[in-house]
Amino acid sequence: MLQMGDEMRRTQNGNNNAYCQDNDISWVNWDLLCKHTDINRFVRRLIKFRLSLNVFKNDHGMTLTQLLHQAKVSWHGVKLNQPDWSENSHSLSFTITGRRGDYHIILNSYWEKLSFELPILHNSSGDGWRRVIDTSLTSPDDFCYWEEAPLIKESEYSVEPRSIVLAISRNPLKNSLK
Repeated sequence: MLQMGDEMRRTQNGNNNAYCQDNDISWVNWDLLCKHTDINRFVRRLIKFRLSLNVFKNDHGMTLTQLLHQAKVSWHGVKLNQPDWSENSHSLSFTITGRRGDYHIILNSYWEKLSFELPILHNSSGDGWRRVIDTSLTSPDDFCYWEEAPLIKESEYSVEPRSIVLAISRNPLKNSLK
């Protein structure tokens, strides 16, 4: 979840109840927008990407619950189909297989780099997995639209510490985002 100011690294210094304060804890410092253009760019792309997803188009008459039941979710760890659900786990990945493409999300909250196996694509009309988001990379490589996203040629993907990766099998966008 993003809150006001996250797109420019605004902080309330841990105060989650600043609405009634009239001081620098609740004020927005607009200079942060110029200072953190990379974060702002990432959030703007993320919002535009989310709003442009073609996931639920032409599914008239279906409820969200029905659509979610049709989507297939496979849970993984660093090895396919072997999620670590223990309280000491620091990583998780999952694949969502839908009618309009596959999405593979990798979450590495461990303090070291981990290598995650990627699922084999069976019904994809694309070349393979494309890395759309990798939060460990610097701007502008951290978020690429489909047309710019590099193809992942290996069967594994190394994920840096405390990073998130999104790989997609097909172009999910209704129109090109430039």
